[in-house]
Amino acid sequence: MPVQLTWFDRDLPVLETTVALLNEVGHPGFIEVRSIAARTGRDPQQVLQALLAMEEEYVTLQWVGGGDPNLHKVTRVTPAARRAVGQWPSAEGFSDRLLSAMQEALDRESDPIRRSKLRSATAALTGMGREVLAAVVSAAMSEHI
Repeated sequence: MPVQLTWFDRDLPVLETTVALLNEVGHPGFIEVRSIAARTGRDPQQVLQALLAMEEEYVTLQWVGGGDPNLHKVTRVTPAARRAVGQWPSAEGFSDRLLSAMQEALDRESDPIRRSKLRSATAALTGMGREVLAAVVSAAMSEHI
């Protein structure tokens, strides 16, 4: 029996909501499962299962005694969580956005000279390959350019 995929249907929406709520609360702060459940419209037990699946990689949980999932708290999210929800840029994500923006600019441009330049630039970026472009973007990001 194949493993059920949960990232897009369960985990990512819970993570997005958790990051948003923690941003609203500020630091230091925490978010209870009941708050995440209310914001997402999901059952608290389902929210807790998502958080447990993401514990350590994306969230830090504080266990409060008892079996009530509503009482458990998220005390922090990791940098990986912020990248996963798009709050912080990743080199791959930024590279994809750059290529998409270049293609959109090309589609909108009516001036033949600018269109030709955009086509050449887009082709050059695309021709680099995603991995090479991401490495260049990563280097630029690490230098705070």
